[in-house]
Amino acid sequence: MSHSAQPQRAQPQRAQPVALLVAYGWSAAQEDRWSHFLSGWCPTDRALVVQNDPASPDCARFRTLRGSNAFAEFSGYLEGYDALAPEHGGSAPVFVVNDTLFSHRWSTGWKRAVRLWAHRPPLALLGDPRHDPLPGTDRTLHFLSSWIFALHGPDAHRHFRAGLVAIQSSENWGVPAYPEPEYRLMVRDYLDGRRGRGWSRAGRATAALRALKEQCIYAEHRLGIIWTSKVGGLNADSRFLPDKSVFRALFQSNKRGQTANPHARAAAAARDANPAEVSTNPLILGSLAGYWRPLVRVSDRLLSARRRGFHWAKLPQ
Repeated sequence: MSHSAQPQRAQPQRAQPVALLVAYGWSAAQEDRWSHFLSGWCPTDRALVVQNDPASPDCARFRTLRGSNAFAEFSGYLEGYDALAPEHGGSAPVFVVNDTLFSHRWSTGWKRAVRLWAHRPPLALLGDPRHDPLPGTDRTLHFLSSWIFALHGPDAHRHFRAGLVAIQSSENWGVPAYPEPEYRLMVRDYLDGRRGRGWSRAGRATAALRALKEQCIYAEHRLGIIWTSKVGGLNADSRFLPDKSVFRALFQSNKRGQTANPHARAAAAARDANPAEVSTNPLILGSLAGYWRPLVRVSDRLLSARRRGFHWAKLPQ
């Protein structure tokens, strides 16, 4: 008996991620660390370094774009994102980070999280979430810390770029993100190093550098306002907190690299089967670290404490 061959179902082609690093200053050691961080998930020819310091040399192994530094790392993010448009096409996975990865973070742990993300990136805008209460009020500030982002899908791309454009406008840059006087006091205390997780350069920075840091804090918080208002009309926490969403399951992979949670597998399968529907989905925010978040965040806090000369740092609740 002869059996007719069954047609093979075409598998959707998964786009390779691209990586963007914004730096101020450069060295051979940083280039080695960046190369090591990318190894195993992002080819060298799909990585770009935006150099905001005009006095620093170009990279030896990576494409270099001279950034304007008009709005610190935020202008670098936008300039680098636009320069990488031929590679990401407005929907492919994009990883964005600044050079505090080398000085303030446990890069080995974050690399593990990013590699898991790159294996099967969810259609979302992910980062390092913060949920900081505003002292003296009932407000909580929800935002992604502005040192790291990972985006995939047209909605995440569109909102990522639109947010960067919005904060760099003349009516927003340098303007406090919240109207309460307690907000200005909180930012001032952070810059003075009075808070448990205060600025590592408190007391040592020039007035100009302190003013720039204040502007960047406002921009970071304003991005949080912009993005959390785009979560589809749901309670912001329900879409923003990673441990209560599908993203944690997507990061919890087994040894074969497959998603362990059956609900997450079903969601990922539905996404691959209906790629045309993603453009109608609301923006989804989440955590890049996934199940590595507790370990990564604790290690970052310990590094921060060591820089300030403390023996311990107050950990996030």
